[in-house]
Amino acid sequence: MPMSSFELGGPHTADRCALVTGASRGIGLEVATRLAKEGFRLTVSAGHAPDLESVAGRLVEQTGAEINPVIANLGRENDVLALAAAHADRFGRLDLLVMAAGMGNVAQLTEASTRDGWSTGATTACDLLGTACLPMLRSTAALDPRRGSRMVLVAPADEALQQVYGAHKDAMVSLCDQVNLTESASGVTATTISPGHIDHNMTMWRRGYVNPDEMVISADLADVILALTTLTANAVVPNIVLARKGQPA
Repeated sequence: MPMSSFELGGPHTADRCALVTGASRGIGLEVATRLAKEGFRLTVSAGHAPDLESVAGRLVEQTGAEINPVIANLGRENDVLALAAAHADRFGRLDLLVMAAGMGNVAQLTEASTRDGWSTGATTACDLLGTACLPMLRSTAALDPRRGSRMVLVAPADEALQQVYGAHKDAMVSLCDQVNLTESASGVTATTISPGHIDHNMTMWRRGYVNPDEMVISADLADVILALTTLTANAVVPNIVLARKGQPA
């Protein structure tokens, strides 16, 4: 559901708009912060109202960007559709969709449980959100054919202890491939960014398996996503792998 909107200092001159899921912490927060500093007007989404309210306020205070916070549980279809609608109502265009929400576990395929399936529900909702946002991505690309519009999905690279999570993410890689096949000629492109383990608060529980000094950092992902926004629509980037050091790409 939409929350109160935040704006500072009168009309914002930036024309580019982005929607970032999982924006209250971790990768999503880092990406949202960097985009706001670059002048993007943002819809930021997460499932916990107090956290998102705090993040939205800080982003406005730090960057002066126009921020539209929307609470959404990505495991609920109605919430996903409402999120896309809230962005459309506020901004009317979508230059960049960043799907960074998700939860992981250490289950292998032979050990998968109902709980494991539930925990990946937010990730599988990317399919629905991408479809719901596609009309906005198309119309924005038509307004700016040279730059086009982009969909970015953070899809962690294969890790031996995350087979269930990885299987769901592989499906999202396939989704991006289909977007590029059917939409890139019209200026809408999709990229999966596949990092190894990320060092942030969501992976504290992984530190018994992976040395945090060897993890990829969220700022690296934000840099890559910002770089994608500088490309023309002629450049289709299907997948980027950020392997953690000491691991094969």
